[in-house]
Amino acid sequence: MHEPLPVPERPDATPPPELGEKEAELYKAVYEHFAKEGYVLPNEEKGELSEEEKEWLTYECMLRYLRCAKWNEKEAIKRLESTLKWRREFGVYDVVTAEQVEPEAVSGKHVLFGFDVVGRPNAYVYPHEDGTRAVQLTVWILERAIDLMPPGVETLNVLVKQVDGKIPALSTCLSFLNIVQTHYPERLGLAIATNMSWMLQLLVKLIRPFIDPVTNEKIRLNAVSRDDGAICTAGKDGEKLVDGDQVARAGWGGNVGFEYVHEEYWPRLVEMCRRRREGMHEAWKELGGTVGIREWDVKMTQENIETSTNVDL
Repeated sequence: MHEPLPVPERPDATPPPELGEKEAELYKAVYEHFAKEGYVLPNEEKGELSEEEKEWLTYECMLRYLRCAKWNEKEAIKRLESTLKWRREFGVYDVVTAEQVEPEAVSGKHVLFGFDVVGRPNAYVYPHEDGTRAVQLTVWILERAIDLMPPGVETLNVLVKQVDGKIPALSTCLSFLNIVQTHYPERLGLAIATNMSWMLQLLVKLIRPFIDPVTNEKIRLNAVSRDDGAICTAGKDGEKLVDGDQVARAGWGGNVGFEYVHEEYWPRLVEMCRRRREGMHEAWKELGGTVGIREWDVKMTQENIETSTNVDL
């Protein structure tokens, strides 16, 4: 097998809970800031928001930034506008494309494969020496993991396994950490690591002071594979994180005979994500095509569109 696993159906998924009165007021303030007629992004030559930017500004997105800003609506707005500018500067929509990052992906150092026990996509990372394009690939993988999140899922897992003793530069780690914490808040489910050399453990120790407390709580070091192929936290009664039927046998001890063959895996992943993005964009437009639309509604509408048109994603 050389292709990504399909997005799981989640009949037990539930929409985000309703906000309390105070939280609803704060959300309304953020929403109205971006939804007001004539809004433009400050200090930008072309300040009008594109369709892609409006689509990114979902109900859940604004809530993620509000939680990150400890429910300070002005700070949340500031952070959202900072990320909107960063996404333009970094080229999330037009520079960091599959064609741009593919040369860095050929070795399979970043692989999206399977989902955990609650439906979060698993991004496998094999530490390596890297540079600018490697950071672009990592951001591209983050964006594609978001494409693959089923309804009710807002986070992904990062699974790290060291091979060949290679580790990334400290500066690269800090650069990526800054991007994730600043521009992808509340997106990390778990960071799961196994087979860590003393050098990689030292690197983790060096960067941990720069990791915010909430993210630190999501790190699981020295995870293990059980006899049934599942990935669990270390210890006799370790918590099951990923079922064995969602884990590759090679390198991870799972039950799936997956082998990374770039020429087969890559085009399938690119096409799978492209079609999901197109489906979500169509659903977003059907729901009004503006800021503040719920990701839950977009994904549920997308699934209805897929069912009615018999599109196999």
